[in-house]
Amino acid sequence: MSAKEKIEIILNDLRIKAPTFAKKINVPYSRIYDIQRGKTNEISGEVANAIAQSYPQYNISWLLSGEGDMVKSKDASNAEVKGDMISMPREVFDQIARLTETVLSQQRVIESQNGTIGTLIEGDKKTATPNSVSADDEGSVEKVG
Repeated sequence: MSAKEKIEIILNDLRIKAPTFAKKINVPYSRIYDIQRGKTNEISGEVANAIAQSYPQYNISWLLSGEGDMVKSKDASNAEVKGDMISMPREVFDQIARLTETVLSQQRVIESQNGTIGTLIEGDKKTATPNSVSADDEGSVEKVG
């Protein structure tokens, strides 16, 4: 299900217009408008959290992925903090685990690309010679060194 469809379902369910909805969840109307027009294809974590805070009946997992029920069941528990432990619905935990793995994967790619860039820069330094050819601003070429 697309983000546009999810927003339309919520607006119909709440029987409110998009500007009122945006104001209620404290998100700029342009973010909701972009989703409605298909410019934004997914509901961001920030928007999903804002919706869930203002309208706790909506399942954050459904908002983010379209999976599960739109509305939380009455027996589903919200996250609870007990000491240094957090209790949360399994679907939320699973979503956090998927997002964490995505972040770690992207971090590994970035580190690999940084290594490749460093190698290329070092290679460029080694291949530069004192007898290089340069061009001035008018395109004339001269031998340097």
